Amino acid sequence: MENSHLRKENQSLKERIVGLEELVHKLKEIIKEKLPEIYKSIVQSKQKTKKRGLER
Repeated sequence: MENSHLRKENQSLKERIVGLEELVHKLKEIIKEKLPEIYKSIVQSKQKTKKRGLER
């Protein structure tokens, strides 16, 4: 019974993650369309962070 409960909970969490990923994608597209300057600054700051991580 414990395994069954954990499987259901795991599936529920997976579904929530998928839903959140879709929401993030939609928000990203809205920002990209409506606020292109902000989108560019976000993308650039992410690239800088990645480069810093590689330098270390």
